Amino acid sequence: MKNKIMSLTLALIMCLSLSIPAFAVSAEDTNNPSESISVDIQSIDTTRPHHYSKTFNNNGEEATIELIYEPSVQTRSGSSETPASEGTITTMYTGVISMSFKFDLSRSGSQWKISNARDHTYSALFTNFSDPSLKITRAVSTNSYPAEVNSSVQASLVAEVIYSTTWLLSATVSSDGIITTYWN
Repeated sequence: MKNKIMSLTLALIMCLSLSIPAFAVSAEDTNNPSESISVDIQSIDTTRPHHYSKTFNNNGEEATIELIYEPSVQTRSGSSETPASEGTITTMYTGVISMSFKFDLSRSGSQWKISNARDHTYSALFTNFSDPSLKITRAVSTNSYPAEVNSSVQASLVAEVIYSTTWLLSATVSSDGIITTYWN
């Protein structure tokens, strides 16, 4: 019995120590996205779903950032000749920790419009969460600034005893249709 308790304790300590690098985000890192993926929405067939992903090393752990496009019903009935008009974007980060959200994307004149941000999810082992936020910070792109949606959550590894930080997952859509998802 004593060996089982010792083994369980050591396994827990090892698991927690391996998870700490995933939480290590310094203040200067929050100004520069550590990883991103970009897609030109105007260069894809918007009548079909598309899935893009990029795997990278994040502080010694393998992580993946993904961007998924699902056309709206009226776009699906068009053709590949029809310019991009509407759809749902799912953006996600997965690794030791994970976070995701969805938003609708549509054309608004010569610009792009983000609406209906929803389904903000986040998870990690031995982690407490507080202050989740999912906000559209700029609904319509301009020639100077992209449309933007930001998500965040305060993540505390074992009740702030080991580490506490804010996770950030964001997406932008430029006026020329470049969708960028980034994690920092």
